[in-house]
Amino acid sequence: MSGLNAAIEAIQQRNSAAPLPSAPRAVLLGKTDDVPEAPTGTGRAEGQSFMIEYRSETGEATARRITVFSIQEDTNGIPVLIARCHERNAERAFRADRVKCCIDYDGEVHENVPEFLNETFGITLDPAKFIVTEDPVSMAPAPSDWELARSYLRPHAEILAALSLSDGTMSKAEVNVAVCHCNHIAGSGGFSTAADQDKLISYIKRLRPTPATLQKSIEQLSEAPPHEITELLISAVELIDIDGDRDPAEVELVNQLSQELARMDMA
Repeated sequence: MSGLNAAIEAIQQRNSAAPLPSAPRAVLLGKTDDVPEAPTGTGRAEGQSFMIEYRSETGEATARRITVFSIQEDTNGIPVLIARCHERNAERAFRADRVKCCIDYDGEVHENVPEFLNETFGITLDPAKFIVTEDPVSMAPAPSDWELARSYLRPHAEILAALSLSDGTMSKAEVNVAVCHCNHIAGSGGFSTAADQDKLISYIKRLRPTPATLQKSIEQLSEAPPHEITELLISAVELIDIDGDRDPAEVELVNQLSQELARMDMA
């Protein structure tokens, strides 16, 4: 295992061991759940964590905390969230059109589920029918400024979120560092996040990156302009220092990240 992979795994183990925020609503579990039938893939998710209220095919209502790490489609083309159910402590599947609402850990409720899933994962749903459009290429609206900015910022946000969560919590000061960095990077990339600050803050706070998504983000960063990589490393150091205590695991990840990106740049 390379030094970078070892550092990512060390951070991930600490993130996984950290307690999840308390459920903002009462947890409700049914008799049975949908279990994914096919092997999971990276999909369009990157470890976003929140609570959902869900109604199964049999009409049974549940409420639980989940972390989404993959998105698949069923035979009808409807997106299915492949997630870790933190109440079952197991992998479960949730059809997008059966999600009643999504709730952030700070208690914010997102009743417009199609809009929430689009802003969070880029899933395009027809709000009227609450199913995927038949021809997403021609019928889906053009990506919004936020969607474009989120896609561009994803690797930066994931790495900073992983560092923030390595001690088990994501403090307001750490979120502020990540938000300021992402705003600056968005501007240098030709995107504006000025009108989407609430979305950016929520996006960062929901992130629970996995080793696979972190590795993908690092690969994306290998193609970024050198100044963006430099600024990411500066922000990473600022983030791990903001609580006044440099953690060895965090320092090791920043060092290995710097070495890996330098190696890729020379290749």
